Amino acid sequence: MAEPAINPDDVLVKVFATRLKAKGIRGVQYMVQSVPENLKQLAELIDAGKLKPVIAEILPLKEIVKAHQLSEGGHTRG
Repeated sequence: MAEPAINPDDVLVKVFATRLKAKGIRGVQYMVQSVPENLKQLAELIDAGKLKPVIAEILPLKEIVKAHQLSEGGHTRG
């Protein structure tokens, strides 16, 4: 299978699961590649009111610990 093309504007995020595991933290590796046409379609659905993003709470960056705790608790979305 061919490797997906990576463009200069793409962002690659990698979590080092083995390093995290050594510290007792569960980690996962994943790669996301945005497709501009898909993002355009999502924006159009949002603009048309056919898709409504759910945002439980907006927190400042200084409250990142709280944001992670809320996310990991499984009782919030967004």
